[in-house]
Amino acid sequence: MPGSRLIVSLLLIPGLISGVQAQEATAPLRLVSDLWCPYTCESDDAQRGILVDIVEEIFSQHGITISYQVIPWQRAKHSVEAGQADAALGLSKNYSGRMLSNTVPLTHDRTVLIWRKGQGQPYTGTNVLDGKKIGIGYAMMFDEGGELDQYIESRLEKHELISALYMNKHIEHLLKMLLSGRIDVIVEDLGAVQYQVSQGGLDELNDGLNSFDISATGKTSGLYVGFTPNAKGRESARFLDEGLLHMKDSGRLDAIVNSYRSAEQVDLIPLPGSDPGPGDQSNTLIRPDK
Repeated sequence: MPGSRLIVSLLLIPGLISGVQAQEATAPLRLVSDLWCPYTCESDDAQRGILVDIVEEIFSQHGITISYQVIPWQRAKHSVEAGQADAALGLSKNYSGRMLSNTVPLTHDRTVLIWRKGQGQPYTGTNVLDGKKIGIGYAMMFDEGGELDQYIESRLEKHELISALYMNKHIEHLLKMLLSGRIDVIVEDLGAVQYQVSQGGLDELNDGLNSFDISATGKTSGLYVGFTPNAKGRESARFLDEGLLHMKDSGRLDAIVNSYRSAEQVDLIPLPGSDPGPGDQSNTLIRPDK
């Protein structure tokens, strides 16, 4: 009878609704990012990256698994904004797009200048880069919108002796450009450069990173996660920030970061007036506040 079918249908609706809610609750958090190891590495690597490990551990405490895919950064941002992915890893503090950013940094990168051996000089300000051919990775931020970011942006707008590479493994290509004389200096994160050099592929580097002169800049940039701008994204950002505070207090955040630390000793050209001492830069991935 029609009435009976209606009653059965109505009785089934709550079950259907709860089933959908359960499916949403257990659906993997879809993470995307470009390749920038040790922060975001290949999805099939034994260590998938500092940011991946941190997010995975925090959300596992809420019964949420993750999926992770490496794609170009612009595509990663658009995918999250459109809801085709849930979170983009490695957002900078001064991001101004549509994604919702969490507020507690997962870690900080550490900006250095990399020169050919014998040509390095201390960082006294952006003036040390004047007239130099600079190499950078696309979409890199170096001091959260400070003097170095503003200087690089100005050089890019003027197309003034600067090469920005739009590719994965951009560091390997930049190092080759530096060694061949096509550029004079690279602006990059020390941990990411250490990782790339440790992977080999550059026969000229008999002495690892010490084959170059590397200048400390004192510049760092926090790394955040951008979520889809909806209710799920707001809840995910809250989960992440709460988890980060707990991990920081417990020491677990340091443990994850330091598990990617390179054992190579790298002596940097110090900032004027500072004396870091030999081997100071081996702890390249420890957060600046420690």
